[in-house]
Amino acid sequence: MEQVDERVSIRFEKHEVRAIDKIIKDLGYSSRSDFFRTAVRSHMETVGTRNSVSVEVTPLMTEAIDALVDRGFYRSREHAVQLALDHYFTEENVSLALKAVESMEITAGKKIDYKLDHPDRQITTK
Repeated sequence: MEQVDERVSIRFEKHEVRAIDKIIKDLGYSSRSDFFRTAVRSHMETVGTRNSVSVEVTPLMTEAIDALVDRGFYRSREHAVQLALDHYFTEENVSLALKAVESMEITAGKKIDYKLDHPDRQITTK
């Protein structure tokens, strides 16, 4: 079966087009089409990944992470973010956060029950 290319039109505000064109120039994409195909594929992969989270960080933080990756402290940006999440979301921190949420929900007239001892180390609610 022969593959047929289809054209898709999309409209952006002028400031968005300028920002897109800057990214295209800075990152060396060959065209807007190349940029959008890459962006859409990337987004589709992210949406298709069940346990994936997209995180925006400041340029300063990105530079710091990249410097640590370059020096071999982390394998990648993703590795740095994963270790930061692992460090922050300990069982103790999650338990404290859930207790705070429970207090707020009780105050608001809503209450949930949860367990942290699920075999997959997941939070389960009743």
